[in-house]
Amino acid sequence: MSLTLRSLNLRLLPVQIGILVCFALMTTWLRMPVALFGLTNYYNARFSLLVAMLVTIALWFATGMPGFRRMARSRTRALFMLTLLILVIWAYMSGAWAYVASTRPHIASNAALAWTVAALFVVVVASAAPTPRAVVGVLVACITIVALITIAQSVQQRSLGLYSLGEFTFFAGRDGVSILNAGEQRYVRPYGLYPHPNMLGGLLMTGVLLVASVLLSERKVLIPEDREKEAGEDGHRGATRRLLSPLPVSSRLNTLFSLSLLASLAFIFYALLLTFSRAAWIGLAAGAVALLPHVRLRVWRLLPLVAIAVVVGGAFVWQYRPLLAVRTGVATESIELRSVADRVVYTDFALRAIEEQPLLGQGAGNFPWRAAAYIEETFFDLKGDHVHHVFLGVWAELGAVGFGLFVLALALGVEASLRAMRKRAGYILPLPAVIAFAVVGLFDHYPYSQLPFMALWWGMLAAAAYEPAG
Repeated sequence: MSLTLRSLNLRLLPVQIGILVCFALMTTWLRMPVALFGLTNYYNARFSLLVAMLVTIALWFATGMPGFRRMARSRTRALFMLTLLILVIWAYMSGAWAYVASTRPHIASNAALAWTVAALFVVVVASAAPTPRAVVGVLVACITIVALITIAQSVQQRSLGLYSLGEFTFFAGRDGVSILNAGEQRYVRPYGLYPHPNMLGGLLMTGVLLVASVLLSERKVLIPEDREKEAGEDGHRGATRRLLSPLPVSSRLNTLFSLSLLASLAFIFYALLLTFSRAAWIGLAAGAVALLPHVRLRVWRLLPLVAIAVVVGGAFVWQYRPLLAVRTGVATESIELRSVADRVVYTDFALRAIEEQPLLGQGAGNFPWRAAAYIEETFFDLKGDHVHHVFLGVWAELGAVGFGLFVLALALGVEASLRAMRKRAGYILPLPAVIAFAVVGLFDHYPYSQLPFMALWWGMLAAAAYEPAG
């Protein structure tokens, strides 16, 4: 069936383009000089991503919420969305009893704002998104660019001056810069387009898993799936999907595409290793484990991935073995010992905060302030910060009620994704990366505390739950 302007659903197209722009912006920390709506006390109000998400959500409402009724007919997906929206309401309600409600009420409102926009974006993605292939394609392209920037930063041992893309200024002599030491060797960890190397590691981990998912899928991402069966509301959804999906190509071009994916995988994997993010490395392993059971294993399909892992990983280990020994605990350095000790302290603070308010929590976004109060009672040279554990952080801030809603929403999203995978046999795509983020959340807080990663985590889950019509 050929694509014509008459068959194109112009009502859905702007929303789908907006969704892809949002996913692209999740790969950078690009912020506006002025806060949206003059909300100067709201940290999240300066994200360019927030503006893009709001515009996309507004377009979806303005065009009559396309796809919503079809999405709501799926019980699992509807429960997933409903649970997430109830969690948003609970986050807003927590501002009433938040730890700093009387002195800094905007703290809870800022966190609730992130939850609100992220949850509405998830509803839009689940209702009107392009195929997971389109989402994965945009993410892989952007992450490959970030990987090249990461490698260049590692070589230069400083920022590259890409400030218009969201890059932070960093170099060896700047306070607060993440540096690894192994005897006389010093290494400035790359930041990519984020404010911390661990966040960069999480993004690159996502890229590795997405590329591997495409390469191991039964059918390649270039070949559109069930084109004639994808007609959705008004019979036009399939036409729009075809516009946003690559057209069929020759076997030679398919081979070239696969080779380019393998090259991208090598760059992204090497860049991931250069971040020295232990949580991202563990998350990658967990995502790989989640990936393999859903693939009909064939040796020829796995061999290129294994070869890249061995060659790139071996080169990295040989190049950075003293630093690797320090980072993995084989050798000891004061900086690494301090990092581990700080995490233990914040974990203890989170458990104390949960014990104080087990049901209601300390309020959305309020744990760093409660931790700061605990620190005042000690001799620790620390500042209030998030606990490096997503699930403890959720419980500490939103209580048992919020924790239950969070885990239930995550479980329902995974279940909806597994159901969708069975309907589009041969495609894995975003789900292993979603699982990897859940594992990263056992060691770091950014998938929960930072808007770009909150939107990326839950947005990929919504994209993975996409079900073809028919």
